[in-house]
Amino acid sequence: MTETHPQRKPGRLGAAEARLEAALGRIEAALEGAVREMAGRADRATAEAEAKAMALARADEARAGDQAAFAQLREEKAALRQIQGEVSGRLDAAVERLRRALAH
Repeated sequence: MTETHPQRKPGRLGAAEARLEAALGRIEAALEGAVREMAGRADRATAEAEAKAMALARADEARAGDQAAFAQLREEKAALRQIQGEVSGRLDAAVERLRRALAH
């Protein structure tokens, strides 16, 4: 029995090593698949973040353009109010001259 036992032990050891190697191979394959999946998710998340950043940049540009247009409209409103005041004053003066002319 002592002679057969050493022969069986290397066979059992070899089988255990083969099972261990197979298990490690499956673990490595699973890890590689998980890494690929995570890399794909990261790529998609990066692309989505870049798209959102570009959309925000466009929105900021539009907002800046809107603010500039709004400032210009305020200036135009102020200028029109000034002109309105001048025209109103001139009309009032013309009406007053007409009243005086009609009164004489």
